[in-house]
This record gives sequence, structure tokens and C-alpha cells, in this order.
Amino acid sequence: MDASHKHVKADCEALLARFQQTQSVRFEVFANIWREMKFSQIFRGVVKHEKRAFCHLVLNTAYCYFLPPFSFQIRVGGLYLLYSLYYTQTASPSEQIHLALKDWEEVKKFENNAIDAQHMDAVYILRHLMFCKAFRFTAMPTLEMSNVSDLYENMKASVLSQMTTPGDSSFNLIRKDLVSQLSGTVQEFYNWQREKETFDENENSQEDTSQKVCSNRAELLASIKSKAFGEAPETLKSRRHRRVEMNSTTEASAALLNQGYTRILKQSLRKRTRDALLLSGDVQMESASHTRISLLATLDSASKKILKEERS
Repeated sequence: MDASHKHVKADCEALLARFQQTQSVRFEVFANIWREMKFSQIFRGVVKHEKRAFCHLVLNTAYCYFLPPFSFQIRVGGLYLLYSLYYTQTASPSEQIHLALKDWEEVKKFENNAIDAQHMDAVYILRHLMFCKAFRFTAMPTLEMSNVSDLYENMKASVLSQMTTPGDSSFNLIRKDLVSQLSGTVQEFYNWQREKETFDENENSQEDTSQKVCSNRAELLASIKSKAFGEAPETLKSRRHRRVEMNSTTEASAALLNQGYTRILKQSLRKRTRDALLLSGDVQMESASHTRISLLATLDSASKKILKEERS
């Protein structure tokens, strides 16, 4: 990151130098220079696991030009540079601009000066960044553990130089590589935490997907069962009030009659024989009856003739 810091600083100074030559504090002028230099491509080519660290480096570098001892125009350009870099960074979620508490008074003075000079572009950009919570208020603008360690080493060296017995082991309370070790440990923990969060998100998404599939299957089975058990009682209930239907033979006969066909039922031999005997018997009886009637008529006429002759 040290080599990247030099290149980022050189690019920022080149852009602000061109903005200073315009002798303007309008955001439109700055935006034209930004587009001509294709400055948004400063975030291109950074590997995924270094995106946040690089975005933090770029914002911290541009933040320096927003503070004194730079002129008002350069500070306006630094503000525009922070605004543009914040909204074109590739880190997700967006990396915030670290604003030290000791610099807050200078920021408020800058805002008041811009209002008095009617430079509303700068006022709007600053208030928009505050409204979007782009600033992160910190105790220090950068991590100063190394500075504290250097101050401690210098103080210890000055104390040891005044002692008659230098090299006392009781003064070696902190190792010289303590800062690098702490930084490496913190970075490892940060990387582990990010990987764990990504793993947990993936695992939770898989669990949610499997639970959703299981719930869908359960709902489908429940709907099928409810339909199956719901249709049976209705069918039985409807059968209670159903009229007595004709048997299959009657239905078939009716269907044939409706279609215009007539079925000839052939009688059995026994029934035909019986009917023939009955018919012959009836004929004989009828002929005997006629014979009897004719005989009685003859006798009646003969008796009448005899009575007539006796009377005469």
C-alpha cells in the first residue's frame, strides 16, 4: 500500500493542479476535469480482498487536501474530490471518510466561509455528504500506533542515556516489532471475520432454500390430502339422495329402444308346447260346444213339432 499511496497522491495533485488553473470553485468545472482524466478508473484493477483497504487509502489521501494549510480553492477541490471518490468506489458497503474530531472546527469554518462567499456548490456537496453519513468521526485521522511506539522508544532512549548503567533489562518492556505484530494480528482477524460472515451468509441462504423446498412439499402434500379426504364425504352425501337407478339390463334395453332397435324375445320350447296344447284344447272345447248347441237346437225343433202335431 505504500507504493500505491505515492501514485494516488500524485494523481490527486495532478487533478487539483488542473482545477487550480481554472481559478474556479464550480463543481461543473471540476467534473469536466474528472471526466477528461477518467479519474474514476483509479479503482480498477484492485483484487477483491484489497478493495476496502485501497478505498480507505484513496479517501484518506484526498482528505488531506480538504484541510489547511491549503488555499480555499484547493480545499474546495479536495471536497469535490472526496465526494466523487466516495460515490465511485468499489467497496460494498461504501467505505466512509474518516474525519478526526480535531478537524471538525476547520470543517465548520470552511462551511461558513463558503456560505459567506455564496459558493453554494461547495455548501451543497458538504451537507450532502453529511446527510448521507459519508463521514466517520474518529479520534485520529489515521492509525497512530506506530507514532506512539516511536515516541515511547525515543523517550526510553533519552532516559537510558542519562542513566549510569545503560542497558537495564527492566526498560525493555515493549518489543520493537510490536506494531507490525499487532497490525498483522488485527488484519488476520479482520480477514477471518469477513470470511466467516461470507460463509455464514452462504450457509444461511442454503438453509433457507432447503427449508423453503421442504415447506413447499409439505404444503403440496397437505393440499393433496385435504382434497382427497374432502371429496369422499361429499360423494357419499350425494349418494344418499340419489334415486334408485335402473339395472344394467334395463338401461341397456332402454338405450336400444331409444336408438330405434326392437328386441324379439324368443320363447322357450316348453312354453311354446304348452301354449299349443292349450290352444288345441280350447279349439276342441269350442267345437264340442258348437255340436252341443246344434244338437239342442235340433231336439228343441223336434219337440216343438211333436207338440204341434198332438194339438192338431
